[in-house]
Amino acid sequence: HIGDYTLFMTGLFRERVDRLASRSYYVAQGRRAYHFVSEHARASGRADAPPYRRLAEEFERYAGALDYTRRVHFFDTPSPPCFSLGFE
Repeated sequence: HIGDYTLFMTGLFRERVDRLASRSYYVAQGRRAYHFVSEHARASGRADAPPYRRLAEEFERYAGALDYTRRVHFFDTPSPPCFSLGFE
C-alpha cells in the first residue's frame, strides 16, 4: 500500500507533494516499499516479483508517466454554471 500511495501522490498530485513534503522522500519510500514486496515475493517463490522489482527500479519514471497523463488528460475544467447561482 505504501508503494501504491507514494506512486499515486508523486504522479497525480506532484505539486501538492512538492508544496507540503519532500518528493525525494516519497520516491525513496515508494522504491523501498516496492523493493521489499519484490524481495518477499522472490523469496516466497512467487512469480509476481519482477513487476514489483521494475516498479522499485523505475519508480520516478512511472511517477513521471502518471504526471504526464494527468497534465494531458485531466486538465482543470470550468465549474458548471449552476455553481455560480446565488440563492436569496
